Amino acid sequence: MKHLSFFSVATGLVVAGLALFMLQTGHTAVVAESGLKKFMTVGLAVCLFGVLVRVVAGGLDRRAAKRWIVSAHPVTWLLVSISVGMGLGLGAMVLHRAQRPSEHGDWSIGIYVSEGKEPAGFKPMGPQPVITSAHVTDIPCSFVADPVLVREGDRYLLFYEAWNTRSGHGDICLSMSRDGLFWEYQGRVLDESVSLSYPTVFFHEDHWYMIPETRAMKQLRLYRATNFPHEWTFDRILLKGERYRDTNILAHEGRWYLFTVPDWGERLLVFHSPTPFGPWESHPMNPLTEHQGHLRGGGSLIRYGADLLRFSQDVQPYYGNRVRAARIDQLTPTAFNQSPVGAEPVLFGHDSWNTMGMHTLWCVGHDDGRWLAAVDGHGRVVNTKPSLKFW
Repeated sequence: MKHLSFFSVATGLVVAGLALFMLQTGHTAVVAESGLKKFMTVGLAVCLFGVLVRVVAGGLDRRAAKRWIVSAHPVTWLLVSISVGMGLGLGAMVLHRAQRPSEHGDWSIGIYVSEGKEPAGFKPMGPQPVITSAHVTDIPCSFVADPVLVREGDRYLLFYEAWNTRSGHGDICLSMSRDGLFWEYQGRVLDESVSLSYPTVFFHEDHWYMIPETRAMKQLRLYRATNFPHEWTFDRILLKGERYRDTNILAHEGRWYLFTVPDWGERLLVFHSPTPFGPWESHPMNPLTEHQGHLRGGGSLIRYGADLLRFSQDVQPYYGNRVRAARIDQLTPTAFNQSPVGAEPVLFGHDSWNTMGMHTLWCVGHDDGRWLAAVDGHGRVVNTKPSLKFW
């Protein structure tokens, strides 16, 4: 009974501690967040079971408990050590998590520029990040992410998700710049009853449109600008029935194409239509599951010479890891094929402000022929030294 007791305590603490660690560090692509919370609950329950077993077996006899401590087997003491260590680790992680500004992490946005005329070799354009939650002044905000960069005339417009701590969901906010380096906050431009993110913006027939992520509604919704870029109104539902995430839209050879992923991105869905308003028809090759781990949209769809490039998230081994580029080799209403561009990611978190990861790269052409890119990222503390990584 005593071995069962300590084995239960040790196992419970290990399971609960590992689950809490994965939650705290954002590793929710390996196991869903709800699953990690269940693991943590089960681990704590097993730990409690071990304590109850010991109480029932030993009662409240202090002399018996003293004899048991003296004569305990070395394996028992090993389990006790593991239990104490995990308990201390749990306490430390709980305190660390409580000190963080948001359960979503301290995400912020930076501006990078390509080294040459190819959309590659992106480097920070001056001090980073350029937009943080502190720049959002009209709503209480804990982080900013999912930047979508648009160029209109001589100005750059940056649409992004800002997490509203009052409502408990994401809103779409806007910042503006003339040179891509210095940004002026313009305010919140879109708010709904559900969380909004990844605000894909495009221009069609003299109007600007936005497709933000509205997965809680199980709809893909189109919004139209009534006073671009500050005011938007709901236009129509494009798709419904799935929790669509991180959607991109593209006009290609007389057709319009939607790229989206349901749930956590294990499947890529492609739809096509004669207009951006629909009706949208599912591609016959759906669902696309090749290149598992980096199907989910991670930025802009761009044309570079004769190539059509698509940026996607690499969520292995954890969500918010890095961004890869793929070349769309074939795209018709009946065929689709893409191939990776190189073996290395096009960008990953390696600067002081995004060492814990990043998942969006949205780029547009720059005046000097290079590419300007808005990227997001997160780290524990913004300083001059890289943050500690566990793997």
